Amino acid sequence: MKNFAPAPGRRSDALPLTIGDWDGKRQALDREARDLLKPNAEATLLYHNRVKNVEAYLAVVQGARLPAHDRPHTGCVLSG
Repeated sequence: MKNFAPAPGRRSDALPLTIGDWDGKRQALDREARDLLKPNAEATLLYHNRVKNVEAYLAVVQGARLPAHDRPHTGCVLSG
């Protein structure tokens, strides 16, 4: 597991809540999306632009990816 960054949740929690005219609120990832993606870290924010009165939704999801030899559909065979 040395290829994974340490504590990925801390990185997603570091996303800013204020960016220029945009104010954000953290939200929970939808249960259906969580069940489908099975993230090991995620951040979901809804930003509101206080000047233009528009919104933007941001979801950042990090999921584990198996090595090629653990993905049988690739045709890779672990030997040795």
